[in-house]
Amino acid sequence: MIGNFLVYLLEVSIGFALIYGLYIYALYKTTYFVWSRWYLLFAILISIIIPLLPFPYSLPNNYISNNLLLINTYTGYGITKFKQPSNFAYNIFSNYHFNLPNILFAIYISGFIRSLIISVKSYTKISHTIKISDIEDFKSFKLVNINNSSLVYSWFKYIFLSTNNPNLSNRDTLNIIEHEKIHVAQHHSLDILLYEIYGMFFWFNPLVKKSKQTIKNIHEFIVDSIMLKTIDAKEYSNLLIKLSGNESSSTLVNHFARNPILDRVWLMVFPNHEKLSKIRFISGMPLMIVGLLLYSFIITEINKATNSLQINKEYDFVMPVKGNYKIISPFFIKKQLKNSNFKNGSYKVLVSHPEISISTESNSKIIASRGGIVKDIKIKDNWGVKEISIEIYHTAEFTSVYKGLKRSMVILNDTVVQSQVIGETGDSRLYTSISFQLLKNNEPVNPVEWINK
Repeated sequence: MIGNFLVYLLEVSIGFALIYGLYIYALYKTTYFVWSRWYLLFAILISIIIPLLPFPYSLPNNYISNNLLLINTYTGYGITKFKQPSNFAYNIFSNYHFNLPNILFAIYISGFIRSLIISVKSYTKISHTIKISDIEDFKSFKLVNINNSSLVYSWFKYIFLSTNNPNLSNRDTLNIIEHEKIHVAQHHSLDILLYEIYGMFFWFNPLVKKSKQTIKNIHEFIVDSIMLKTIDAKEYSNLLIKLSGNESSSTLVNHFARNPILDRVWLMVFPNHEKLSKIRFISGMPLMIVGLLLYSFIITEINKATNSLQINKEYDFVMPVKGNYKIISPFFIKKQLKNSNFKNGSYKVLVSHPEISISTESNSKIIASRGGIVKDIKIKDNWGVKEISIEIYHTAEFTSVYKGLKRSMVILNDTVVQSQVIGETGDSRLYTSISFQLLKNNEPVNPVEWINK
């Protein structure tokens, strides 16, 4: 479950990076401000939804998972080509010494909590300012008078500024209020709040923070373009310069004199060439569509591969014998034998056979019941007959043991995949059977119940 969640976070982050990259090409520094705003808002929705939707066309089953090159994370070196998918998730997320998904999840949660604390502090600061300040209630907004401050910003229906700022004339104050009223009317604070929440969950993605800054700039460009219809560009740019550098530390508000001031003044004096903007926008639209379709296709294939490589799937072990075999002694724990009568009374006898015994043909191939790492190899002398046992570590949960082999075809710390030959039996007259034991959390379980039938 944790592994799937981490993969989903990665998929969303990759998708968002692609979508933001297309924005940089097609819409960045164009005058299509409203389009840019809605594009960046839908970028959140699209990046979240696409990993959850299947692409209508896909590659043959297990095409990706059957053609992977992976580093052996148990030994820390060597490259193994996997042709079976069963061990993929283990090599990515599991280790004998620690559980990587849990460690990554713990790091993720700590980052999420830190982001949450920062956001709560920002909201608390705004709320405190509202409580201690004088408020004038107007029809479409509320004016919060922050005395002895040169800061100007808005948060939903609240506009924060000092009405007795000696550096501002009455006309300047009115222009600032008109500016902030546009932010309030167009619900720009809702955009910022949406990115703030998205940024909490994807705090590790630097492009989310960059995109939040971008949409704040777009808000200012939108408002500037509306204000320039009623105010002289030179007068308005002088007002921006006068208030430049005065920004609140809060991440949740729209600042009147938000940087980059130079870009805002430049667009007032030298608007973008409309023809060039249209060329970039029109040429970028097919790239956006193709890019999103390609992203959807890749994510569908990754999800298919991931779903086929689940390490907790039941019944994904196979019988460890290649060829004809017969189970001659089943698995049982503390089985009660029939009462035995002795002179001094009856006794109840409990016996266990924590494995299955399998009769095989001479020189049969023994295969790994599931992918994993060779953890131990032991050699035992049984009345002059050499018997080998092999122990394979699969996950933090499962281990399998193969006893009674004549020959081992693996060495310690080898990475094996499901159905790979790991050993061989001898002459059936000397090696009458092998034993197969399956341990779950170091406790024996019945292998037959976990074997894929």
